[in-house]
Amino acid sequence: MEGTELTPFGAIRAGNAEGTIPAWEGGITEPPAGYQDGGWYVDPYADDQPLFTITAQNYQQYADKLSAGQIAMFKKYPDTWKMPVYPSRRSASFPQWHYDNSIYNATRADWCTPSPGPNREKRCLAADTWKPGVFFPIPNDNAEVMWNHTFRFVGKWYTALSYGYNAFPDGDYAQQVKLDRFLMPLWIGPDAGDDWALTQERFTRSGGGGLCASQEDIEPPRTAGTIFSACLYLQDTNFDAYLYIPGQRRVRKAPEIGFYDSP
Repeated sequence: MEGTELTPFGAIRAGNAEGTIPAWEGGITEPPAGYQDGGWYVDPYADDQPLFTITAQNYQQYADKLSAGQIAMFKKYPDTWKMPVYPSRRSASFPQWHYDNSIYNATRADWCTPSPGPNREKRCLAADTWKPGVFFPIPNDNAEVMWNHTFRFVGKWYTALSYGYNAFPDGDYAQQVKLDRFLMPLWIGPDAGDDWALTQERFTRSGGGGLCASQEDIEPPRTAGTIFSACLYLQDTNFDAYLYIPGQRRVRKAPEIGFYDSP
């Protein structure tokens, strides 16, 4: 990898001409000091200070870098909305097998031939053309970009509480808490640094499972206990999805949940 213009993921290795984006040099490869398994993430750049702060008084200077929504926030809350800008970091790192497999895929990964059906020409990955990594490090079109994003590496499995808030114009908000359980069959096996593999039919059919997940509502009370569960496959990108609704005490198929969206 050293000496090449691109990272194993296909990104430009060098920094930008303005000096605001540094070169990628391998990212963070060891846990930051103070990190404990199962604990909160530790800020690896706690000593960084803002380079400058964008406010309602100076946002016009940076308008070409701001979204319409960000500009609207400066206009709506001119006295309180601020945007401190910190130095850019390129901290991403992945296992060596992921790098090697991504480079392998760059010249080999391909779509199913023939296509499995109308409008599915680029929604089925041909077997034996890829290894678990970035499928299309140098994407040729938006379909390949979307595929890279959908099956991005986030670890082999994890369980986590996720928190969200619906904020209202009057300052009130509603909290959402969900329990996420993710299993990534794609990232488990000999090609992914393991000496074992998932062999259950649920994980091996339709070209193999890309990701399987469940999400349980903890809050708000009116939806608590609702559970969504699904698997997404490499040769059938319609979610195999199910929904449990406590009030009905039934598990129901959820065909309305598709590859690119969710309710």
